Amino acid sequence: MTPRNVLGHAVADDCDYLDGEQLLVERGISELMNSWVLDAGSCDATELLSIVEVSPRGIVLANA
Repeated sequence: MTPRNVLGHAVADDCDYLDGEQLLVERGISELMNSWVLDAGSCDATELLSIVEVSPRGIVLANA
């Protein structure tokens, strides 16, 4: 099983459930507080963003 964060990104290689759960607990929601880069496929089109909200309806972003 591959542990994944709330955005669906793998946070480690395959591991057993308890190890994966511990990794996710250690990372916590603070991971979302980092700045993120939106990359539209070219160096000229990158933008630094912050995640404002994550919900089942989607992710709300704002300029960092």
